[in-house]
Amino acid sequence: MLANCAADAALHTSARAGKLDDAAAAQTRIEGVTITAANAAAAARPAILTHPRSASF
Repeated sequence: MLANCAADAALHTSARAGKLDDAAAAQTRIEGVTITAANAAAAARPAILTHPRSASF
């Protein structure tokens, strides 16, 4: 998770391998994944994942 991600926001791929971000900036949205708490620094956060793939949160 990159810094400054909002809770319950759609997450997208990022230019950094293995990191997700809530900024869409020409990245791919990851359907069915959201974090449950905002983060101020790049770190691991609790997340909710749905299966099968959800349309959105």
